[in-house]
Amino acid sequence: MSKAKTLYLHVIEGTLSYVEELMCFKKKETELLTLPPMHSNLQNRIKKESPISSSSKTQKKPPIPEIKQPKKILKIKDKKPLPLALSPLSPVTSQTSFQNMRLLFRDIFPNLYLYETPPTDKKAKRIKESFKQTFEIPEIPILSSEKIYHPFLNNIAKALTISFAPSKVIQLATIEKEKKWDLFLKSPKLKLILASNTLIFNSKQILFFYRENSNQKTHFLHQTPLFLLPDLSLYLKNPSLKRSLWNQLCQTLQPL
Repeated sequence: MSKAKTLYLHVIEGTLSYVEELMCFKKKETELLTLPPMHSNLQNRIKKESPISSSSKTQKKPPIPEIKQPKKILKIKDKKPLPLALSPLSPVTSQTSFQNMRLLFRDIFPNLYLYETPPTDKKAKRIKESFKQTFEIPEIPILSSEKIYHPFLNNIAKALTISFAPSKVIQLATIEKEKKWDLFLKSPKLKLILASNTLIFNSKQILFFYRENSNQKTHFLHQTPLFLLPDLSLYLKNPSLKRSLWNQLCQTLQPL
């Protein structure tokens, strides 16, 4: 035989042997995959324990619940309320019943003062009647306590009224009796007050409102400028001093 034929036969044998080996391997693989037959007792147990049974297939559906209609609510007519019987309050016999309230109030509000009796309304009455006093206050009042000097002071008041602003002599005693210096000095009309040294420093009530600026040599009663007059007896003894007094008043009132 030629070499070609022998080679061809050798190839055919090799392919056949490869096919046979491949077929034997597939048979073994299928044998391994096939399960052994199940026992009859095990099959019956599985059927009993299975959730899906033949009876469940034929089970009827649950009935749909009926929707009940709501009952009609009957309206009850409004009844008139019965009148309450009020019992009379027991009268307060003494002030000792408020002792606990006082102690409690002092503990809660220690910074506040608790009046044992209602405060007086004197200050309120004075403020209420203060408008009457403001109409009588001139812009340049001249305070006086002695009637001897009234003619001289009245002449000054007339000259001030003609040249500058309304002026009038006011008795010191009329204001001190009613203790209305605070209302008098709060008048918006005031421009300048004239008074003697002795009158200011001898009155405790008016001295309370006195202020001075030593650097500027100015004097005030509360917030109103004060023109201090020397001893008024000097003007009566020496009438030539009246001219210098008038010049000083003009210099003081011109800026105002």
